[in-house]
Amino acid sequence: MTRLSGMRCVITGGSRGLGRAMVTRFCAEGARVLFTYSRNDADAETTRAAVAAAGGEVLVQKGDCADAAHAKAVLGQVMTQWGGIDVLVNNAGTTQVLPIGLLDEADWDRVMDVNVKGAYLFSRAALRPMIRARAGAILNIGTFASERMVEAPVHYAAAKAALRGFTEALAREVGRYNVRVNLLAPGLLDVGLAQTLPKHRLAEYTRQSPSGRLGHADEIAAIAAFLVSRENSLMTGAKLVADGGALVTTSEHSQGAGPVNQAVHQVASEVANDVASAATTAAAATATAAAATAAAGLRLAEHVRDGVEGFRSYINGMIALRAELLGEPWRALRVKDGRLFDDERTYEEFHGTQSFGHRHPAIAAALRAFLDTDHVNWYPARVNPYAGSLARRLCERANLGTAPYDGGPPTTPGAYHSVFFANSGSDGVEAAIKLARAATGRPRILSMAGAYHGCTMGSCALMQPGMFKDPFAPHLPGAVVLPFADLDALARELSCGDVASVVVEPIQLEGGVNTLPPAFVEALCELTAKHDVALIADEIQTGMGRTGRFLASEAWPRRPDAVVLGKHLGGGLLPISAMMTTTAWFERAYTRDYAAAEAHNTTFGGNAMACVAAHAALDLLTDAQIARNAELGGFVRAELQRVIGQSPLYAGHRGAGMMLGIGLHDLAHPWLSFEHFGVPGLANQPSVGVLLCYRMYKRGYYPFVCGHRWNTLRILPRFTIDEAALTGFVTALGEEMEYLCEQS
Repeated sequence: MTRLSGMRCVITGGSRGLGRAMVTRFCAEGARVLFTYSRNDADAETTRAAVAAAGGEVLVQKGDCADAAHAKAVLGQVMTQWGGIDVLVNNAGTTQVLPIGLLDEADWDRVMDVNVKGAYLFSRAALRPMIRARAGAILNIGTFASERMVEAPVHYAAAKAALRGFTEALAREVGRYNVRVNLLAPGLLDVGLAQTLPKHRLAEYTRQSPSGRLGHADEIAAIAAFLVSRENSLMTGAKLVADGGALVTTSEHSQGAGPVNQAVHQVASEVANDVASAATTAAAATATAAAATAAAGLRLAEHVRDGVEGFRSYINGMIALRAELLGEPWRALRVKDGRLFDDERTYEEFHGTQSFGHRHPAIAAALRAFLDTDHVNWYPARVNPYAGSLARRLCERANLGTAPYDGGPPTTPGAYHSVFFANSGSDGVEAAIKLARAATGRPRILSMAGAYHGCTMGSCALMQPGMFKDPFAPHLPGAVVLPFADLDALARELSCGDVASVVVEPIQLEGGVNTLPPAFVEALCELTAKHDVALIADEIQTGMGRTGRFLASEAWPRRPDAVVLGKHLGGGLLPISAMMTTTAWFERAYTRDYAAAEAHNTTFGGNAMACVAAHAALDLLTDAQIARNAELGGFVRAELQRVIGQSPLYAGHRGAGMMLGIGLHDLAHPWLSFEHFGVPGLANQPSVGVLLCYRMYKRGYYPFVCGHRWNTLRILPRFTIDEAALTGFVTALGEEMEYLCEQS
C-alpha cells in the first residue's frame, strides 16, 4: 500500500513503542519521515536502522520537544531536504504518578510542556508551510483517559484534555486552509506499560473490554496512517478513541479499574538514558592490546546502553516500573567522586553498601593491579593464598591484637581464628547456622522479630512474617522468631535444651534501626554460654566500622561465637562475605575427619579478586577512619535535632556512628496515602517515608526506607563524606519535611 507515497512527515517521540510503529508504517506506505526523540540513542538507532533496511527514507533529530529552537530546527531540516511538510504527528508525551498534594510547579510544568507546549510548538512551526501550501494534516496522539473520568494524575489528565481542546480549536482555525487536525486516543497497548503489568491485571483489563484484548501498536499506526492520508480528506476536529471498546464499559463517574488506572499512568516514554557514548574504534590492527581494550570498551558501552531495557524485559519489569513510578534516579548510571550522577544532577546515596563511595580509586587500582599480574583467581585445590591472607588479617583486626596468629590455637578464649568466605551476606548467615547445627547436633535456631538476615531459605526463615518471608513457606524447620529483645522468651526457649544458636543483629537496620538494649545483650551473652548455644552476630550492616567500632559487638560482655560480615567488605566493587568463628566452634563442626572438612563450601567464595578488593577496603578502614565515623555520626545527629527536631513529622532518631534511622510520624491527609495513589495493597503501610524519599531524589539525595518499617528513613552515608555534605542533606530533609507537612 502506498497511500502515503511521497508525503513528508514529522513524528515526535518516534524512537520506540507506538512512535516506532508509526514511523515504520508510514515509511512502509511510501512516506518520508523525520522522527524526533529526547533520550535513548539506542532505541532511535534501532528504529532508523530497521526503516532504512526496509528501503524507507528516514531522518532523525534528538532534542526536547518543548524547546522552540528544536521544533524550528526540525522543520528547517525538513524544508531544506524535502522542500515542505505534509504531515505532523505530535506523539511525544510524558507523565508522573503523583497526587495533587505532591505536585510542585516543576512537575506540573514539565508534563504540560511535553504534552501540550510541545504539540503547540511543532504545530506552529509546521503550520507556516502547510498554510502556504494550503494542504496538510496534523495528528495529535492523546489518550482515552481524556474522554472519561477515569483515575489519572491531574496534570496528565489536564494536559491530555488540553490537547483535545487544542485539537478542536486548531481544526476550526486552520480548516479554511485545507489543513486537517485530528486526535487519536489509544487505550492500553501491547507496548510500554503493558509489558510490565502482572498477568492478572492485564486479564482484568481485557475482561472489561468488549474486544477482550489489548491494542497492538501496529493497529494504532494503521489508523494513524489513514487519518493523515489523502483518503481522509473530510475528517477534521475529530476525536477517535481506539481502545477495543474499553471506554464503552467505563461509567461517566467511574474512577477507573486498577489496570486501566495503570494504563493511563504511563511512565516516561524515554526508558533508558544515554549513559555511554560509543568508545573510539581500535587503533591499528597490529596494536593487539590496544585493539582488545577498545573492543572491550565498546562492548561495555553496549551493555550500559541496552541493558536497562534488558533488565525490564528479562529480569524484573515490576522493579523497573516501581523505580519509574517512584521517581528513583535509576538513570544515574555514572560515578564521580564517589557519587552517582546523571544528566540532571549528582546524587549523594545513603544505602550503605558503598562505604567508601562508589568505585573508590584505591580499590579500583588494587583490582587493576591484580589483573595486570598472571596470578590465579580460582584455585582448584581450594588452597587460596589470597583468602588465607585476608582471613588472618580479619581475625587479627577483629581480635584487636589479642590473638596473634602463630599457627596454633589462639591464646585468648573466644578469639576468632577461623574464617569461611562466601559471596553474599545471606551465604555467610547460612554458613553460621550450619556451623552451629554441625557443632551441637541440635535443630533449633532462634532469631528476633525485626531482623533481616537475607533471602536464602535458611536466612529467610529467621525473619518475621512479611513480604520477605511469607511467599516461601514452608520454612526451615526449627527456626523460631522471638519478639524483639524479649528476655523471658529467650530464657524459656534456651531451657528446652535443643537450641543450636541464637542469631541477632547488634542493630536491626531493616527493622527500624533498633539497637539491642544493654541489659538484654548481657543476659544473651550469659545464657548462650551457659547452655552451650552458639551466639551468632549478623554484622553484615553494622560491621566494618559502620557504627564507630570495627565490630558493633566489640562492646558486648563476650565475643559472639561467630560473626558474619558482608556488603561493604568488598569495598562496594566485588561481592564477598565472611563468617568468622573461634577455633573451638570450628573444630567441633569441621575437623572430625576429612569428609567433614569440606562438608560446607562454595565455589567462588573468597576468590582472589574479591579478596584483593577486601584488602584494599581494609587499607582504607584505619583506626582514624573508624573514629571519624563515630564523630560524624554524632555531628549528624546533632544536626538532625537542630534542623528537624521540632517538625511534626519527626519521631526521633536511632542508631550509632554512621548508621542512623530517622523515625517519622505518618501523614494525616488521605490524599497522601497509598490507597489514594491507587495501590490499595499497601494501604496499611505508612506512606511518609516513601514520599519523603521521592522529594529528596529531586534534591540530589538518595535515601531509603527500612524494609520492615517504612516510616523510618535509613541513613548510612559513605565514610568519605564531610560535614558540609551532611549539613546540606539535613537542611534539604528539613525543607522537604516542611513541604509534606504543608500538603497534609
